[in-house]
Amino acid sequence: LLLGVAEARLGGPSPLPLCAEELVRETCTRIGNGTSATPGGVAAVLSAEEGSVAKFWAAVGLTSETPAPCADLCRGTTALLQASGRRLPPASDRGCYSRGGELRCDLDLSPQAIQNVMSSSSGDFGFSAGVNAMGASFGNVSAGEEDEKRMVEATPFDYSTEDLAARVAQLFRIYPALRAGVIAVDELAPMGQAAAKAEAPFEAELVEQRLGQSLAYVNLAVRTFASDGTGTEVSKWFGPEALESPASRKKISSVLNSVSNVLSSASFSTGQACKSNMFAYVYPCASSEWEKDSAGRFNIFLCDMFFSTAEEQIC
Repeated sequence: LLLGVAEARLGGPSPLPLCAEELVRETCTRIGNGTSATPGGVAAVLSAEEGSVAKFWAAVGLTSETPAPCADLCRGTTALLQASGRRLPPASDRGCYSRGGELRCDLDLSPQAIQNVMSSSSGDFGFSAGVNAMGASFGNVSAGEEDEKRMVEATPFDYSTEDLAARVAQLFRIYPALRAGVIAVDELAPMGQAAAKAEAPFEAELVEQRLGQSLAYVNLAVRTFASDGTGTEVSKWFGPEALESPASRKKISSVLNSVSNVLSSASFSTGQACKSNMFAYVYPCASSEWEKDSAGRFNIFLCDMFFSTAEEQIC
């Protein structure tokens, strides 16, 4: 009876506890051998520098000399995030967002829920839609020199320990609450429009929810790609030779992780340079004072078209 009530309220099966045995085992088949994982395995999946993984490994109390039990990795990661002040949802596959000044963590981010959301969009669900989104969701922006170098060489990311913990948690289908200030509520409405300003709190909640779904979507692609479950899509978008090319796989993995890293460290606000056919826009890397905000977060400016086209708010 209680299970039925939970399913009715959440619209599906009740979520599993954090670091549940089933989820740990499933994730460990993607980043390790099914029961344990190594720093090198995590570094490969998340395109991380070995040094940043070594610092994280030590911070969660693991030794790099031997493979770590994935259950210990999961529990150590959640403990580290909580000690860092990051709010965790009460269960797996649940995302957090703010409503009326209160943090709620009941957004369904299960793979099936994300599939359902994406299947209603104009693109095909799956890795192919995610690749398409990398070039189609924002206005044309030329990449900076460092980004072009990263795309060519698949340069690994130098994560902070907390950021890497958040990414590892996502691999275990645990979605920490966003840091404060990601959504610029006062700016989510055109300047001088009082009626639109009144809608800003609603729009901020919407953006938080869509951001959580987007991160879960990219995480699903990262996890599936790591376990070689994207052969058809990789062949379609990058050519059949990419299936057997370690260099190509490193580049694809780097792009996927770059999307997640940018979304995780972005600030969203209303754009003042929008055109009628734009969902959002950004400024070229390292070429404008508007590239990042005062806290060092990437600025992503949303346009009216984003708020009026629900099926495109994730892809």
